Amino acid sequence: ASVLLHFAPAILAHLLGNEAAIDQHMSGKQELMRPLLQALREGVEPFPQFQEAQLAIDGLLAQTEHLQGCAAALGVILRVLCSLPVEQRPEVAAVVFGGVAERLVHVVPLLMQPTPRGGSPATGPQVHHGVVCDGCNASPLVGPRHKCMSCSDYDLCGACYPRRAELQHADHQFQTVESPWPSVPWAWAGDGCRGEGKGWCKGKGKGKRRK
Repeated sequence: ASVLLHFAPAILAHLLGNEAAIDQHMSGKQELMRPLLQALREGVEPFPQFQEAQLAIDGLLAQTEHLQGCAAALGVILRVLCSLPVEQRPEVAAVVFGGVAERLVHVVPLLMQPTPRGGSPATGPQVHHGVVCDGCNASPLVGPRHKCMSCSDYDLCGACYPRRAELQHADHQFQTVESPWPSVPWAWAGDGCRGEGKGWCKGKGKGKRRK
């Protein structure tokens, strides 16, 4: 769950105060959200730390129409995850999110949609947090990210890409990344719950890997 753990603080910061606008943006996507919430409910069940999240998800699943409160429920999960000791986070995240990786790839960009002060979702340039333009040193890189496929770590922003020849990269192949989120399923660190005696899990199967 390294990708999710890396972006969890940024997602959580964006959620705070924007819950209503994000819920509005996700309205009409029940086919995506309801199975995701059901799988998350199963994922957090072994952990007493996520009791608040369990109750929030139960309330959402009881709704029949708009699923108001999705952003708040996901925020609770991320807040608890970020509050865990660093060494526990990867494996806890692997249990909580392990069954929903492909769905989360589609949900995370919805959570990070720009929300103006008026409260309604709006479109805007994508912000690639943690990425630096190697042409002008802009950080974070805003807008399309042009990633060099010939170099191990080389990126250009939309303004610098047209002058890549000046930057000695004229013959290099680039891939344009419109969204800061991965377009392939994330590589989850671990596939279950370990650590008997650490107080992570409760109930049957404590300390064993889930299959």
